[in-house]
Amino acid sequence: MLTVRAKAYKKEWTDKWRKTDVGIQYWKNHYRKPHVIQRIKKYKKTEFFKIGVLLANARKRAKVFGIPFSIGRDDIKIPKFCPIFGVELIWGDGQPKFNSPSLDRIDPLRGYVQGNVSVISWRANTIKNNGTAEEHRLISEYISMFGLGDVNVQDLA
Repeated sequence: MLTVRAKAYKKEWTDKWRKTDVGIQYWKNHYRKPHVIQRIKKYKKTEFFKIGVLLANARKRAKVFGIPFSIGRDDIKIPKFCPIFGVELIWGDGQPKFNSPSLDRIDPLRGYVQGNVSVISWRANTIKNNGTAEEHRLISEYISMFGLGDVNVQDLA
């Protein structure tokens, strides 16, 4: 068992080694191996990884905006369909799609706390972002004046 001082030295040495040309080349070659690539791709498809991505991004936003963050993996449940639009939630490839899952703060002022988060589609979250109920009602009336209210959200995904 390593002492605290030995652990610190080992970490310092490892970090220095990884930054050297030899260390960088080792890790580049390691992650290019087919069995490693296959394992990483398989892991990225798991719900565990996806919830981790939602959590990490939410933690960053909470830090930037100075809002509370006290949720964990158990507080996030990804539904099969968006509770607002009813479209199937599908993960994008690097860029969010209209039907990608997005972590929503029900009351934005309370932050990311237990009971105040839900997973909805990225489009629903974008629309909900900064509008009040009155603003959403006015937008709805404006759109229906032009007969555009019949656009199906599933066609946009």
